[in-house]
Amino acid sequence: MKMQARHDLRAMALIVQQAVEAGALGFSTSRTVGHRSVLGETIPGTFAERDELMALAQAMKAAGKGRFSSRTGWRCG
Repeated sequence: MKMQARHDLRAMALIVQQAVEAGALGFSTSRTVGHRSVLGETIPGTFAERDELMALAQAMKAAGKGRFSSRTGWRCG
């Protein structure tokens, strides 16, 4: 992971942690190709890597609470 990407990921995790500490219920994301913007474009979360999602989950762990919800779009089996 590039330096800027690591910096961005730390910033995103801090935002999630602070939001949960301030009362947010948690974080949700969708990795399905059907999840699109109002303009029909795929959203960045569609292509989030496992380490990105884990960093955000770890941020909630650091906050001591929070619910993580994800719709993957992966097929099992």
